[in-house]
Amino acid sequence: MFRRYLVLIAAFAIVGGACGGSVARDTFSEDAVTLWVNRDLSVARERLLVTVIEANGKRLAHYDKPVTLEVVPVDDPSARQSMLADFTWTVPDVIGFYRAEFDFDRAGIWEVTVLPEVGDPLAPISIQVRDDSCRAASSLMSCAPRVGEDAPSVATPTISDFSLEELSTDPNPDPRLYQLSLDELLVNGRPGIIIFATPAFCRTASCGPVVNTAKEIIEEFPGVDFLHLEVYTGLGDEDFVPDADHLSPALKIWDLQTEPWVFIVDGLGVITARFEGPVSADELRARL
Repeated sequence: MFRRYLVLIAAFAIVGGACGGSVARDTFSEDAVTLWVNRDLSVARERLLVTVIEANGKRLAHYDKPVTLEVVPVDDPSARQSMLADFTWTVPDVIGFYRAEFDFDRAGIWEVTVLPEVGDPLAPISIQVRDDSCRAASSLMSCAPRVGEDAPSVATPTISDFSLEELSTDPNPDPRLYQLSLDELLVNGRPGIIIFATPAFCRTASCGPVVNTAKEIIEEFPGVDFLHLEVYTGLGDEDFVPDADHLSPALKIWDLQTEPWVFIVDGLGVITARFEGPVSADELRARL
């Protein structure tokens, strides 16, 4: 299972690892391609994230290049959906994503097409939508907990027993994100935000910004508990390396194959929203 995790992280890194800056143009170049960013889609209303790059890795996704996203199940061309996409910078002027929500009403293979406001559509790409069978213990496919499910509970380290340096790779950690153990958060009767991210070792360049987004809005929601959980354990160990042997128990129990992830739970510990990959402050505000 964890080998698949590392493979997916490596694939995800295509978005975060290219060094070219953003390019604003009237239309996309002929060799521009679409990349699917959030790989865990369920049969539900889900947010879809894509970005656009050139063959040389230079990113073309940009706020002044409006696009429409179109999705269609390959087995039913009549079920086509189109939405004007929102654009969000993950790292300002460096990494950006197009985002839209769609009603994925069936499992299987879907096609996604980016239609720029000016110029020809990009070549469609295939994505996979998974049904609830991926949550079964016997399934060979892994997927993250779904909206409406009880959030998996496990004790996690807190600032009461560990230093911030042992709990977080955030260069400027906020102590308020490390006050509660996950199992405590899920039973205290308050809604909560749970962030799985590793700012120092994130292959997508999205973890630090996601944690910063949580710190940005925490004072706006005094009735909500915020919790940041690192992807890896043993951060303070002399021989620590960010590998599969150091994946956190919480990450394993939640069966997360990519990072970052953000989950919102209600006062009963039921998942009410989930966000794979980058998420903006406005998205979180809207769900809270």
